[in-house]
Amino acid sequence: MRISGSIVYEEKHIFWFILLIMLPLIAIFLAILIYQILIGPLGTKPAPNWFLALMLFIFILLDYGFLVYRVIITTEVLIAGFPLYSVKIPWEKVADVEEMKGSVWKYGGYGIRIGKMNGKSVMLIVIPRISRILLKMHGWKRDYLVVSIGDKDTAINYIRQEIEIHRTFQ
Repeated sequence: MRISGSIVYEEKHIFWFILLIMLPLIAIFLAILIYQILIGPLGTKPAPNWFLALMLFIFILLDYGFLVYRVIITTEVLIAGFPLYSVKIPWEKVADVEEMKGSVWKYGGYGIRIGKMNGKSVMLIVIPRISRILLKMHGWKRDYLVVSIGDKDTAINYIRQEIEIHRTFQ
């Protein structure tokens, strides 16, 4: 990922829930694939080896792609998300920031979600047990963006500073 601007704040979190789901699936498909290659077909109608290898690849990709959650605040952009999907928001598109109160369950829970908040479009990139901030957007594809952030007070201060700096240059 190419980062523009100087990094002023960065944090990384492990999304353990993905590991708890994917690790057993990876182990099961790997064991079945190895068994079928070395010993022989498993069951009367065994899955083809290419299918087992494909499923193994998909589970490893999902595990790698969504295990680590990062938030990076630079002098130019806010980057939040996972290796397979993240958003990169220039400060010119952020109108305001505040702590998000309330539950994410009304938007479908944890992960990457798109929904409605007060009749306006919202995107959420949230993980469990981490506080969240709400960014009010203008000129972006969504009206709000909600991201998980560990040290919300520090992050909100940096974001407000960047919004103010970039507002003066418009």
